[in-house]
Amino acid sequence: MARTRGYDEDTVVAAAQDQFWATGYRGTSLDMLLSATGLGKGSLYNSFGSKRALYLRAFDRYCHDQLAEIAAGLDGPDHKAAARLRRYIDTQIGGLGRRRGQQDVPRGCFIAKAAAEMAAEDPEVAAIATRALERLGDLLADCIRAAQRAGDIDPDRSARALGRMLLVAQRGAEALAEAGVGSAVMKDVAKELTSSVLPELSRT
Repeated sequence: MARTRGYDEDTVVAAAQDQFWATGYRGTSLDMLLSATGLGKGSLYNSFGSKRALYLRAFDRYCHDQLAEIAAGLDGPDHKAAARLRRYIDTQIGGLGRRRGQQDVPRGCFIAKAAAEMAAEDPEVAAIATRALERLGDLLADCIRAAQRAGDIDPDRSARALGRMLLVAQRGAEALAEAGVGSAVMKDVAKELTSSVLPELSRT
């Protein structure tokens, strides 16, 4: 008779995700993973094979969950697409940065952290990150097309290029926030991005 596992694998992956997100792959020791997941060394290796395999599972899970949440936030009727894009910019860029009096820098985006730390030397990490970023660009482009159909964005502008522009701006803003730039700066960046890069949105 097969032995029943005394833990939920999804819960373990979620706990590992939080640990890797906070301390990175290299900064996460085996003891830290065992403490975060509540597993013994044997159980962790029997279930996931290696620290790297668990990292890949956790990173892929993060990307899947984040994209599902973003897709839900950007989906909807065409006439509200501009408002959804503005909200995305306000949240994903304007919501970044260290607030006055805050000592710790927010942990930022796991995709950006993983790409910076691991993508150059681990093709699987690079592939997961690339797929996630391409999908995010596609989601933004789809929402921009909806706003174009509603007459809120010039239809002659390339939705794909605008989506990639937003993606690049977001990645840059995340890097600045990671370096400790304040939230007031991020809010100004979001405002200028909306009014300058996407002027049609500022008038909706």
